[in-house]
Amino acid sequence: MIVVCKTNKTSDIVDDKHRAIIEKSVHLSELGIDVGKKYLVYGISFKNGLVWYLICNEDDCQYPKQYCSLFFDIIESTIPQGWEFTPMSNNLSSPAVLPAEWARDGHFMEPLVDEDKSASHVFEDIKRRLISWHGCLDRPT
Repeated sequence: MIVVCKTNKTSDIVDDKHRAIIEKSVHLSELGIDVGKKYLVYGISFKNGLVWYLICNEDDCQYPKQYCSLFFDIIESTIPQGWEFTPMSNNLSSPAVLPAEWARDGHFMEPLVDEDKSASHVFEDIKRRLISWHGCLDRPT
């Protein structure tokens, strides 16, 4: 999946109910994503009635972060081969569709955030596969 950022401000979310849900999870008025920039999606989670994308907001990010789908438009909607659905038994504490390595390891994010070399290696492999699978020449982050 590839998305493009259409807004990076919670105040731009016009639906009051959705904005309130987002503001419970996001405590910044402006997010660290760039309007007009394309992003690879590393996973999809479902919480509080909204879809959230896991993206890397910088080229050298160590792990993806969750951003509400309402901040993006979808450019490429195909779910990559090898992704799996997982119920609440993952670090995201919500149902999700994730790369198999992550979906099968309910604690994948903890060591990744802690910069564990093994988890980082797996995530770098996931990144390479996604870039290759999408045929990204102009590599989105």
